[in-house]
Amino acid sequence: GKTFQSLVMEREEEHTMLLMKQSTCGHCKRFSIFWNEFQTLIDALNWSSVISVAKIEVTKNDVPHPS
Repeated sequence: GKTFQSLVMEREEEHTMLLMKQSTCGHCKRFSIFWNEFQTLIDALNWSSVISVAKIEVTKNDVPHPS
C-alpha cells in the first residue's frame, strides 16, 4: 500500500497492469494462474521495460488514492 502511488500511478515511461486480489477468493486464486502466465509472456517478449505486471493483496494493503 505504501508504494502504490510510485509503482502504479506515477510511472510515465511504463504502464502497470495490476491485479487486485484476495487470497481467500476462489476466483482470484484461479485467475492468479493466468496472471502469472501473462507475466511470463511479457518477460519472454521483452516488454517488461514498457509494461510492469504486479499483484496486490487487498486484505493486507490499504491503498489510499484520491479518485
